[in-house]
Amino acid sequence: MTSSISFFLALFCAVLGGCTARDLPTRSGIEAQSNLADSGLNAKITVDVSKTHAVAPNLWGIFFEEIQHAGEGGLYAELVQDRSFSGLAYTQAFLDSDETELVLNSGAFEGSHLRLAPAMQSNALPINAGLHGVAKQLYEHNTFQDGAETSQPVSWRPLGNTRLTLTKQHPLNGGNRIAMRLDAEEGAGGIINTGFWGISVEAGAQYELSLYLRRADNSSNSELTVKVELESSHGSHSYANVTFGDISTDWRRYTATLTARATDSTARLAVKLQRGAVLVDMVSLFPAQNGVEGSISPFRSDILSLLKGLKPRFLRFPGGCYVEGVVMANGFYWKPSVGPLDQRPGHWNGMWQYWSTDGLGLYEYMLLNEELGTEPIWIINNGLSHQESVPTAQIQGMVQDALDSIEFITGDAETQWGRLRAEMGHPEPWSLTYIGIGNEDCGKPFYTTNYLAFFYAIKQRYPDMQLIANCNMGQEAPTEMWDWHWYTDPDSMFNGRYTFDSMSVVKDSYVFASEYAVFDWGISTIPRGNIQGAIAEAAFMTGMERNSEVVQLAAYAPLLANVNHKGALCPTNLVIYDNSRAFGNPSYHVQALFAEHQGLRYAQTQIDSLSARDNGVAASVTCQDNACTRLSIKLVNYAQFTQTIALRIQNSPVPISNLGNITVLTGVDYRSTNSFEDPYNVYPRSGSFKDMSAEIEVELSAFSITVLSTAPGTDDLLALSNA
Repeated sequence: MTSSISFFLALFCAVLGGCTARDLPTRSGIEAQSNLADSGLNAKITVDVSKTHAVAPNLWGIFFEEIQHAGEGGLYAELVQDRSFSGLAYTQAFLDSDETELVLNSGAFEGSHLRLAPAMQSNALPINAGLHGVAKQLYEHNTFQDGAETSQPVSWRPLGNTRLTLTKQHPLNGGNRIAMRLDAEEGAGGIINTGFWGISVEAGAQYELSLYLRRADNSSNSELTVKVELESSHGSHSYANVTFGDISTDWRRYTATLTARATDSTARLAVKLQRGAVLVDMVSLFPAQNGVEGSISPFRSDILSLLKGLKPRFLRFPGGCYVEGVVMANGFYWKPSVGPLDQRPGHWNGMWQYWSTDGLGLYEYMLLNEELGTEPIWIINNGLSHQESVPTAQIQGMVQDALDSIEFITGDAETQWGRLRAEMGHPEPWSLTYIGIGNEDCGKPFYTTNYLAFFYAIKQRYPDMQLIANCNMGQEAPTEMWDWHWYTDPDSMFNGRYTFDSMSVVKDSYVFASEYAVFDWGISTIPRGNIQGAIAEAAFMTGMERNSEVVQLAAYAPLLANVNHKGALCPTNLVIYDNSRAFGNPSYHVQALFAEHQGLRYAQTQIDSLSARDNGVAASVTCQDNACTRLSIKLVNYAQFTQTIALRIQNSPVPISNLGNITVLTGVDYRSTNSFEDPYNVYPRSGSFKDMSAEIEVELSAFSITVLSTAPGTDDLLALSNA
């Protein structure tokens, strides 16, 4: 007898905790295709459990890039923006100038975003013709295309009549060359920091403050005190404060724990003095739950929790275009990103137009892997930026940097770079299996020869390291695995579910689909992603799961976006947040469902169309154990109408229990999405149902993914355990 499951019944079951699927006695089965077509069924899905192959164990993961304030103002929990004033110094063309002091006039703080000084504009913005793929699209849709405005918000402002002066005369250390001098000669004054579009504080919560202070002159006779205050955006209400005295003529670090007396997402941090002059540097404020410098987890807890909810198997980091840079000077380099925080110089994120403190350095990225339990995939700069290519004859220093980075990650505490890692707080080495050599660089001058230089140097010292090329190198160079990126419209994404079917399973040419997403600026209804795009991606993912002998790793991109970011904001992102709230978009829940139901083996899944109305069915079935006694059946309906499909499971090693589980993700219409006001509008609904069997009918709601989970009966489990 054939049973049927509908979406609405499933939701009803979810509320009641279980129900019985309806029987259809007028239908004798699903063997006869013509009878099924006459009955109004749209497709037949046949699963043969005797024909399986292994699913790549690390198939579904995540890709982190410092884009759209993913780290600075996002995952990295620092609440003070530009804590060492280097970002401000860069935008004013002071950081690398020969000048020793720069008095900041009011123009430096006008508007909501900083403007690049003329001397910086020529190197700060890329030439569109030199960009690739989505990077080019992003620049065509941003708001700083005139070469003036950046994505760096103005976070520092003078308080009162205080004169602010950037100075190099008294550097904190060799890595931190810029300090801010405050002169308050006409009464009380100081400087304020507004964080990342406001500092969010909660009543009763504690915050760890640290900053460096020193007198601006050699006189130690006059009384000088500095008050640091958490306060409302206009300074009318104080939430917490501390006063520091005994300010020395040498740099000294001052710390305090501040407990907020109110909740405010638009607070600011003020450094105040009554009179006199003081030098300030490295002003930092962390939620106490994250600790301060040397903390085990410097990550914002709500965003970290969302990342854990994706159940990722790997983490690709620290980015794509971010690694390259617009020019070589503003790419990401790991050595300046490790060691004490106050000695990290930071760098201009030239691709995405804001300052990176490098608080998220190689050490912190490895801590993040530890937190998530993921396999690290470390992407290195191979001497190519968007506008420049380093000749292979000059690449040896960068090759050595790559080898040193592996030693930092995997070397014991007696090695040079392993010792630094141990000194930073992690004596035990981490494991590292994958390294990506560059990002989207195929076709650029020197890529092939540079790639070969890195490939053979790494293989000679670390023969088991799996190296990832930017394309299939063919006869030009050995390819163990290669990067595959795709951003497209919803229909193309759905139709792309057969992309990998024609690729042969070749051990030395596996695919890493490290960036894919529905991107469509032409559809104004998906500024943050909607259910239509998410379901198109789900269909595409069934194709990667089917071809997981070829596609070994896959990650959606971009991962994170602060909605306040100005400029190149992608139309879809997995996790959206501001300074106090965060949620996952519909694509987030698709990714989480596939990761949860990845399984160990893929069971052959065939789809036969039974009706002209079938224009959007995709499916993938995986075994949750090697014996294939438990199945996860993913059914995708990329159509704007409900479809009923027939599902037949053949050659199951054990009879299927009549009690199963169902999870459905859908929306009211194709535009359905999530928001800060309704973060769970599109969210998986789960429940149990009865009368699950090898032959059932399933009603699929418009633009939906339905996951059916089966299990063997109790007697079958007992027989298996006694076998």
